[in-house]
Amino acid sequence: MTKRVFAALALMMLAACSTSGPIRIACAEFDKAGATGAALRHRLPPSPLEAEIHGDDSAAMVAAAAEITAPPTPLQSLLNRKLTPDRRDERRLSVLLLSGGGQWGAFGATYLKTLADKGQLPDFDAVTGVSTGGLQSLFVALGTPEAMAAMERNYSPARESDVVDRHPQWQAAIRGSMAGLKPLRRKIEAALCPDGAEAGCPLIAALADLDKVVLIGFVEADSGDFFYVDAVEIARRYRRDPRTAQQCLAGAALASAAMPVFFQQVRVGDKSYYDGGVRQSVFAARISADVERAFHRSTGDAKHDAAREPAIYIVRNGPTTLARAKSRVPGDPLTKPDVNSDALTNAIRAEAIVVNQLEVGSIAALRLEHPVGPIHFVTADGHDAAAPEGGGCTKPEDIMFDPGFMGCLRAWGKRKAERTEPWRTLSPINGGPG
Repeated sequence: MTKRVFAALALMMLAACSTSGPIRIACAEFDKAGATGAALRHRLPPSPLEAEIHGDDSAAMVAAAAEITAPPTPLQSLLNRKLTPDRRDERRLSVLLLSGGGQWGAFGATYLKTLADKGQLPDFDAVTGVSTGGLQSLFVALGTPEAMAAMERNYSPARESDVVDRHPQWQAAIRGSMAGLKPLRRKIEAALCPDGAEAGCPLIAALADLDKVVLIGFVEADSGDFFYVDAVEIARRYRRDPRTAQQCLAGAALASAAMPVFFQQVRVGDKSYYDGGVRQSVFAARISADVERAFHRSTGDAKHDAAREPAIYIVRNGPTTLARAKSRVPGDPLTKPDVNSDALTNAIRAEAIVVNQLEVGSIAALRLEHPVGPIHFVTADGHDAAAPEGGGCTKPEDIMFDPGFMGCLRAWGKRKAERTEPWRTLSPINGGPG
């Protein structure tokens, strides 16, 4: 009995001294109004279908009603400017949605850069992203050759430790995660302000001058609600305070990447956040509904017109099919979930299944919410097929950011972008125009 007590005490001490703890980011106005304006984060309102499903939940309905009467979101303000009577017929608005995916972002980074190099990347009015897509959004929104090259460089690490502090998998239960995010934080801060905030932050200054919205999504751990910030709004608000702008943008990007169990917890102010992908792989911020309202304000015509629907482009940073679990021993047909009953093995496999369904479901939900109008998308599917038709990329099982795999994904992204038809198009519902 004594030995068991001492063993338990030793384990408790190990847990206490080994826990990484959360990354804490100071951004006073992230979730509350302050001296310079309203809270930076905005709640993603429910779609009409979601509101109907939540009909018996009074708290959810109160929250939805509050969003309707709240001040205009950054997106709504943008549409009010762009869809005035003298500009509404210039062109169809275009929106880019970037998914999460960690190291899979190497695929999307080079795919987008290649299209930009070819002059085939639209000048998007709005860009939204979660997790790795949130990081990409900052560069894609600028769209300059320098920004696109910098994005691709950020997906070309020399080693895994350039991105995360990896722990042994078995330590996840006592450390709180499999990897710390301090290296990623340093990379984000350096991308925003290469020589430190005191020397100026070119990327932030460029974001402040954009006439578009750049939305980074994440989930509040306590309520489970999906929120987003507008990077352009942050850059403009703190134009003369680059240090605060840097920290608030880094906080949003890290919050969006904080996948539970895998990555260190992130707290911005007093709130903890999870990777936006735990709720939605991609999000459109109810763009079509806002476009309809903006047209109605400018014309007085409430009749739906498919020509008003924005063109939506989706980059799925990863495949849409779930990779089969690998065998513990080459040639053995039994995989880890078949023979291992430990909680971590099964939790990781279950997480992969849930995330895969979220990825597919999020894209499908966009078509349900936007029955007509063009939805174009690309995925990393085919990355593991034999060359030359496919990518031939083999994902290492126990490495979160593998330089060789990411290099292969970059090559696969370039190959897909060089196709005659680089985007696939979702069919409209009920035979409406796409």
